[in-house]
Amino acid sequence: MTPDASPREDVADAFETLGSEVPGPPPVAEERPYSPDRDREKMRGRIASGLLILIGALTIASYALAVLGARSVDDVAKLHGLIVSPLLALTSGIVGFYFGTQTRRD
Repeated sequence: MTPDASPREDVADAFETLGSEVPGPPPVAEERPYSPDRDREKMRGRIASGLLILIGALTIASYALAVLGARSVDDVAKLHGLIVSPLLALTSGIVGFYFGTQTRRD
């Protein structure tokens, strides 16, 4: 504080100095309307991945049952045919639709 400056001028100078060091507000991003395309693609990918993992797990489990002798090979083959075949048809349809949609957009 200088002897000939008033306290009010000193405060104003301090705020002026402080104001030059403080960054301004961040730039405002342009808002776009919500589009469900990105969320839809994520969900389709999750469904397709989940079904592929399920088929793999069921196939590994059925082979493990047969190899470990928990069930006979004929029982495992019947069970595998009843469960995995329809699931494989469903999965191939879903994965084909998923990748067909991807190709059409590109």
